Amino acid sequence: MAISHDGKVWRIYYYQISNLENELDAFGNFLEELEAKGESPTAILPDVGTRTFSYARIVGFAILVKKGNQGSETAQAP
Repeated sequence: MAISHDGKVWRIYYYQISNLENELDAFGNFLEELEAKGESPTAILPDVGTRTFSYARIVGFAILVKKGNQGSETAQAP
């Protein structure tokens, strides 16, 4: 997980995954950590990797956080 953008109004995290079903709990824990640090996600955008006619695989998420009164700490993925 990394901060991809840290501007005046918006912070965007990128959370990479290799197996959505197996890593969904860890992703949920990351979202809980964001909330605990005062950062409320505004949007979560899936990153769909390789596509075929019948198959699309999510390889990560972009998490948009609007800056405001939250603390200056940033969340760290496990």
